[in-house]
Amino acid sequence: MNQGFDLIQVIVDRRLGGLALPPIPAYAVPSDLAAAYSVQRGVRGQLMESQWGRAVGYKIACTTPVMQKVVGVPHPCYGTIFDTTVHSSGATLAQVRYHRLGIECEIGVRLGEDLPDRGRAYDQTSVASAVATSLPAMELVDDRYPALPAPDARIFIADDFYGAGAVLGTPAPLAADRLAEVEAHLLVDGQEVGSGTGALVMGHPLRALAWLANTLNQQASELRQGDLVLLGSLVATYWVPPGAHTVKAVHHPLGEVEVRLLP
Repeated sequence: MNQGFDLIQVIVDRRLGGLALPPIPAYAVPSDLAAAYSVQRGVRGQLMESQWGRAVGYKIACTTPVMQKVVGVPHPCYGTIFDTTVHSSGATLAQVRYHRLGIECEIGVRLGEDLPDRGRAYDQTSVASAVATSLPAMELVDDRYPALPAPDARIFIADDFYGAGAVLGTPAPLAADRLAEVEAHLLVDGQEVGSGTGALVMGHPLRALAWLANTLNQQASELRQGDLVLLGSLVATYWVPPGAHTVKAVHHPLGEVEVRLLP
């Protein structure tokens, strides 16, 4: 019984108001992951009608062992990316807009074709041709969950899994099947705070893309031409402390992406 707590509306109101999620009554927590994604779709629909703008793609969370350990969720999950939260490298962001700003090193891809339900699962090989471009990226995440007593994938999924946007670099001419070779280094004010490789993402980043395509198809949806997909962080989330000025992700050989920070 709902008892009057509308989780979709609570998440939407909190996101629009810049507020953290309140404690969620046990009866309002989605019963399973399928129910959590249903809530996420409801949230997406309402946010798309607000200043958030249209959905332009997806972020995939928990695709590496380090991130599964950090978040406490042992399997991949996805969330929505909205166009008003996507920035170009060199953008300046105010930390005050976030509860606790985190930055993750990501490999991003844009799709050149749809990945519809074809009656059999996609794999690393079959999604490669759908990748039009690859690019260095950082995901912006926001800890909106101080009231949660413990990590809960169902709440995270319902609320786009910490998602707060992305910073994108210039697309690079690297074949999609070579994304496992990417070496990423995260630097804050010139000091390295983390590193990782594309191979950490489910053995190959394209496996994460295949996972997303298959998961969406099971939910009667699909990846579309032009979608942006962030395939998962190569390093542990870096929670930006007050006073930091620049964060840069160096993805060899994809390139670099940087963001400047204001208090």
